Amino acid sequence: AQFSQLGLTHILAISGMHVAVYVGCLLYIFSLLRLSREKSLLLVMLLVPLYVLLSGVSPSVVRAGIMSMIGLYAARKGMLKDGLNILSAAALLMLLWNPYYLLSVSFQLSFLVTAGLMVYVPLIHPQLSFLPSKIAGAVGVTLIAQLVSFPLTIYYFNQFSLLSFAANFVLVPFITFLVLPVGTAALLLGSLWLSGGKMLAAAAEWLDDLSFWLVKWMNGYPQFVTIWKSPSPVWIASYFIALYGLLYF
Repeated sequence: AQFSQLGLTHILAISGMHVAVYVGCLLYIFSLLRLSREKSLLLVMLLVPLYVLLSGVSPSVVRAGIMSMIGLYAARKGMLKDGLNILSAAALLMLLWNPYYLLSVSFQLSFLVTAGLMVYVPLIHPQLSFLPSKIAGAVGVTLIAQLVSFPLTIYYFNQFSLLSFAANFVLVPFITFLVLPVGTAALLLGSLWLSGGKMLAAAAEWLDDLSFWLVKWMNGYPQFVTIWKSPSPVWIASYFIALYGLLYF
């Protein structure tokens, strides 16, 4: 509930971030084994469905899995990879399999935010040119993700925290690049050297506790939570058109 109030539920959902880490780790391992690029891409493409099955087959991870498989296939064949075409192909395949995915909040948010990042992030980058490039990239992605998910968030949950941007900016990279890798390393090391795995697991637990403390602390300011009436589809469509026009012009 606390993660939801801050707009951080995407951290708890298995999605594109986790599939990207999985694919990246596999490619790195295969490069250490000196496998050819074509063999590595083919093996990873075959192993992605295993991760999707192990992680519960939620709409967000299915979407990320299909997109990564199409992207890996395109890379292996030397084809041009267009993000929106790959995203559309993933949506089409999922809806052919189960049309009721369209009514899933997870499906809607996953595809909407992914499409929003592809469309709006290139438009906002020039506005952030005063920042160092790495910081500008992180700020741009976080800000666009918040702006794009905002209409659906208030439509389904009728509330939005003004601290959501700050929470995402701090906790998403912290969990993505520190907590997740340390936890994964603890699992891998523990299977080979139990004592070393336990030490890393203790560090991962401390980092987790810090994450939960930060979320609890930010939720201690209810005055930043705003309550909204569910908007109409026309309002939502107008919002996205206005956002595009604002960033473009």
